[in-house]
Amino acid sequence: MRALLVSALILFAGSAVADDQDGWFIGVNYAHLDANFIDSGNSEAGVAPDGVTFRTFEFYGGMRLNTWLGFDTRIGTSLSDEVVYVDDTTPYSYKHKIQHYEAIYYRPELANQTAKLYGLFGVANVASEGTGYTNGSGSQSQNDVGFSWGAGIGFVVNERFNFNMEYRSLLSEDDAEYTSIGAGIDLRF
Repeated sequence: MRALLVSALILFAGSAVADDQDGWFIGVNYAHLDANFIDSGNSEAGVAPDGVTFRTFEFYGGMRLNTWLGFDTRIGTSLSDEVVYVDDTTPYSYKHKIQHYEAIYYRPELANQTAKLYGLFGVANVASEGTGYTNGSGSQSQNDVGFSWGAGIGFVVNERFNFNMEYRSLLSEDDAEYTSIGAGIDLRF
């Protein structure tokens, strides 16, 4: 993280050059999303204290009006089911999947001709499902909504394409916490 901050400061040490990338953008991201499920005392319903990492894919788009005014909307899903163990003392496990997630962000962005540094502040909804409990209790769906934030750095490939790396706290609620580290590309037009 420190290396990322030092790199960003070096890139933006000079005054930010006005860029012509205001307008609409669309993109795709691939990320590793860490999900930590907090035990609520109901392990038979599938709430697990252990975490799991999902591989996710998302589409996003938005508009940048100027440096301080932009928005970003996203929709994504996990690419596979992952096995979650209820705890270390019981053999119970189940498959968990992020069915879909959506987020909308306020997106301030500093940019020059080489790179951009951006923040994400908004709200996210995560819908997940656990199925196939080894103790025979069936399946459970979970839907969480809450504050979401993140930061990223993008590198200009050419005048229309950018390569981005970002960290996001997708959601942090009482019974689940989702954080991701990912990379993607966007197209400006």
